[in-house]
Amino acid sequence: MVAFIKRIYNALPCKKQFFLLLKKIWSPPESIYRLLHFNGTIYVQVDEHHYFKMVHYGYQIENELFWGGLFKGWEKESIKLWTALSKESKVILDIGANTGVYTMVSKAVNRTASVHAFEPFGSIYKKSVHNLNINGFDVNANCLAVSNYTGDAVIYTEDPDFAYSVTVNQNLWVKDKE
Repeated sequence: MVAFIKRIYNALPCKKQFFLLLKKIWSPPESIYRLLHFNGTIYVQVDEHHYFKMVHYGYQIENELFWGGLFKGWEKESIKLWTALSKESKVILDIGANTGVYTMVSKAVNRTASVHAFEPFGSIYKKSVHNLNINGFDVNANCLAVSNYTGDAVIYTEDPDFAYSVTVNQNLWVKDKE
């Protein structure tokens, strides 16, 4: 039954447009909006003068940014500190950049900073570069991992298209969460 409902939901057209309208009159609670995913470009407001665009690929982080904004849900305290530090920094390193949220915050609030983003997963790196390009941000993006060791390593993650968490120690990786 759940699979059937998901198929119907995924087939619905114009979800983004409907959710933009809905957001203007009512902001659903997290328990509801976490189910309301869609694909498409969204605008993320940093402050009254700065914003950036990013592609919503249907993942939870992007969904929280769309519905709750930058400072309400996902990593709210970290992103507040990052934003404040980015405004004052000349060189910024985003290690494990994923789709580039922290990188784009840095460039949105400080266009003159030299920003370097590192994301080791090729498919995620491409999403990050696409997000940087749609904003016209000049960032040194690297498809590399950063470590205090030189060499090669295997990185374990649940989803190589969007990594919430990774490890290089297979003993720490739990493949089955149930």
